[in-house]
Amino acid sequence: MIIFIAYSREDKDLLKDLLSNLKLFERKKLIDQIWYDGLIDAGSKWEDEIMSQLKSSEIILLLISANFINSDYAYSVEMEEALSLEEKGKARVIPILLRHCAWKLTDISHLQILPRNSHPIDSRYWHSKDEAFASIMESLSDILLNKDTEEFPELDLAESVDQEKDNKSNINSNNSIFISSKLFNNLKQVIVTKLGVEESEVTLDSRFREDLGADSLDELELVMEIEKIYNLSISDQQVENFKSVSDVMLYLHENGIS
Repeated sequence: MIIFIAYSREDKDLLKDLLSNLKLFERKKLIDQIWYDGLIDAGSKWEDEIMSQLKSSEIILLLISANFINSDYAYSVEMEEALSLEEKGKARVIPILLRHCAWKLTDISHLQILPRNSHPIDSRYWHSKDEAFASIMESLSDILLNKDTEEFPELDLAESVDQEKDNKSNINSNNSIFISSKLFNNLKQVIVTKLGVEESEVTLDSRFREDLGADSLDELELVMEIEKIYNLSISDQQVENFKSVSDVMLYLHENGIS
């Protein structure tokens, strides 16, 4: 997956901060590449390169500010092409509000903007820019995990489980098992509460011990809470198979919970 970033050169300071935060997604292999015009090689036809990258990207981030709106190229060319791609179902367009501006009067007013509370990164609402970026990263993480649909996304659990080293024999890699994001989000809240971790740390691939720092007592309390919430009786043998979040998701799905 490629993320394309459209921005105004006057906002390069915040672009740099965003790029630093997005690197985590590359490390976690949630995305393949982050592209912006600073990666254009010398001597290349810059406009052709931008359009080529824009049209091949699945997610397009628009860094919104008065500078962006005033930029003929960013607003009238890149944004218009991005909206056209989204209308055709070829890309997901996500505006990120950098600074206060009249974005509600623009052609992106119908889109969900980040941060979700519509407070710009560069505003007094946030204690720091880091706090604003943390909020944005959490939202983007949810979008990446649930990228199949926009309003009521589905998670392809089989694809995630297939990537685990200890693949379960009852998973057919040729078939996709879809589980609602509601179940994932509910389970995430239980894990956050019981293990004392951040929401952003909990993904389908998160391993309870290696990634989330759980010990045997933590795992026992987590299982007991899951049994209580979903009215289940989970055997000790099954508990030993719960190595990652996806293992629990699969178990719940197989027991008719969605």
